[in-house]
Parts: sequence; C-alpha cells; structure tokens
Amino acid sequence: MELERKIVTGILICGVVTVFIVVSALVVLTGRNPFFVKKKLAVGALLLSLSTIMSGCKCSPGGIVSCYARKV
Repeated sequence: MELERKIVTGILICGVVTVFIVVSALVVLTGRNPFFVKKKLAVGALLLSLSTIMSGCKCSPGGIVSCYARKV
C-alpha cells in the first residue's frame, strides 16, 4: 500500500513538473501575462503539496506525527 502511494505520487509529481515547465515557458513568452502567472503559482503550490505528501511521515502508534528522532 505504501509503495503504491509513493509510485502514484511520483508519477503525479512528474506530470505536474512537466505542466509547471510548460506554464513557466508561457509566462516568459507572453511577457508575464497575469493569467499564466496565476496558473504557474497554482501549479507550483500543487507541486509543493505533492512533494510534501511524498516525504511525509506516518503516524506513530502514540498518535504523534514527527519526522525527527526523539531525544532520550
């Protein structure tokens, strides 16, 4: 289950990166058209969200979510 989620998220990230590159090129080619700038920001936010999901940690049995080792 965990591996499937990471594979699907990885494929989605590759697709979103491709869209981000295309929209970035359109921003440059159109001279910073506000429509394409908004789309670039939205796609960038989606990319950040997906990459956060990809690197996120699971909940521990105690219900505490942390990516850091506890100091003993």
